[in-house]
Amino acid sequence: MITTTILGVISILFAYLARYSNAKWGLKVSFILIFLFLALRYDFGNDYQAYLEFFHRLSSQKYLTQIDFIQFEPFWVLLNFSFKNLGFFSMTIFIAAFTSITYYKLIKKYVPEKLYWLAVFFYIFNPLFMLIGCSAMRQSIAITLFLISLEFVIKRKLFLYLLCIGAASLFHYTAVLLTPVYFLNYFIQKISLKKGVLIFLFYLSLFPLLLLDGSLSAFIRDFVWDFAERFEYYYVRGDVATGLGFVVFSLLLIMVLFFERKQAREIGLFFKISIMGFLIMPLSLTLDIIGRFALYFAPSTIIVYPNLLKSLNDNKIKVAFLAIIMAITIFQYIQFFYSEIYHDFFMNYQTIFSADGWQ
Repeated sequence: MITTTILGVISILFAYLARYSNAKWGLKVSFILIFLFLALRYDFGNDYQAYLEFFHRLSSQKYLTQIDFIQFEPFWVLLNFSFKNLGFFSMTIFIAAFTSITYYKLIKKYVPEKLYWLAVFFYIFNPLFMLIGCSAMRQSIAITLFLISLEFVIKRKLFLYLLCIGAASLFHYTAVLLTPVYFLNYFIQKISLKKGVLIFLFYLSLFPLLLLDGSLSAFIRDFVWDFAERFEYYYVRGDVATGLGFVVFSLLLIMVLFFERKQAREIGLFFKISIMGFLIMPLSLTLDIIGRFALYFAPSTIIVYPNLLKSLNDNKIKVAFLAIIMAITIFQYIQFFYSEIYHDFFMNYQTIFSADGWQ
């Protein structure tokens, strides 16, 4: 936790410097540090050892035809096989570079320069992004491919979008459910006040419907298990699991709904995706694995919250909004490290130099 916190503070400081004309390199330095953190990590994350063991087991096979494609998705198996002579650490470095470059470009393109620091803050301190990505390596690649695919949604290139989603689903099957996202900007150009009210009322209705209607909850649970039974060990905590969480995230949803219409079409897409993430939250109360699917939509907030902050005119409201979202993020960060599920796997950071040779 100490190492991660130090990384966060230093990276945020460099990203903050990027607002000055003679320090435009600040964001780049931030992500170089993040890349090194991700690339050099060893035994950091719940699933790290499981992935390492699978890699070693696969490396002992001479031909692809000898490999069991049932345990993991085909592209993950192929990626492991292609690195079998270079080692697991080399593959980890490659994935770290892939994700770091993608998030760097995303922030640089869609976040105002003066708020780069806030985007970096979210990426490091919100556990759903960098930290969970250290463990959920397959889905981390799938999420990154989804983020890349959004460029094709904006440019309205359906084939390339489907190509990205197809590739993502071959790293993590759940990504296939992202196919309809392409049509968001077609059916909803801007969220009017009336549409916003209807979306929020639908969001509110999900809580009593799911919590009180046992048959509906059972149907959702059975449907998900039929689709992804082998992901049953995944656990991602729902952000609206408490009364305070419900109030805070409901207010955030209201703000996102209201300010979406004030954004350019490109930024508006990220607002719409984040709204989908809000709508999925209540489902995670019924089934924890739904929180795992919400991971695809969560990174949009790295773009949304800085642009929302920029859209606020009143300085007092800006300060209040900034204080609330940062406090929530820090609370989630501390809660993550001290949870029974993640504590032992994330608290102590160590590098590959502490391992017994190159693996």
